[in-house]
Amino acid sequence: MIRILLTTLFFFIFSTVFGQTNPFFPDMELETTKDRIINSRTFKRASHPKIIIFWVTTSRSAIQELNALELKKVSWKESYEAQIIAIALDHSKQKKKVIPFIKSNNWSFKCYLDPSAKSMIAAKGQDVPLTLILDHTGEIVWRLEGFDSNTTTKIQEQLDSMLK
Repeated sequence: MIRILLTTLFFFIFSTVFGQTNPFFPDMELETTKDRIINSRTFKRASHPKIIIFWVTTSRSAIQELNALELKKVSWKESYEAQIIAIALDHSKQKKKVIPFIKSNNWSFKCYLDPSAKSMIAAKGQDVPLTLILDHTGEIVWRLEGFDSNTTTKIQEQLDSMLK
């Protein structure tokens, strides 16, 4: 009986201390498409929701999601003041292909580069596309890995709930 109690107590303490995750988007340095460095802390300064998507140029589902988000960008900006931010995780050898890729797809939202993928690791992402919604304080209020035809609907539902 004591063994069970000690095991339960150990599990509770271990999961409480080591199982905590930071609910806020990590402060990381990212490259702009103009070869400048910014800190993601700037995402937290704006008082509106941010939709952040981590992607790579070789992910078909990430490209589909970015195209779908481009179509929703204007209406979400008007309805929720939502800002879309794309963070490309392509390795430094592939990095030079990212900017022409963005231009060829006519994406008009902010795009940043993180060839080391430290920002996705800090956000505890496993797969691309990883989509996060941040509230006005920079807290991650919603996350989704992968993309399907309902992703934009799920994002809009979350934005609606944040508006209430």
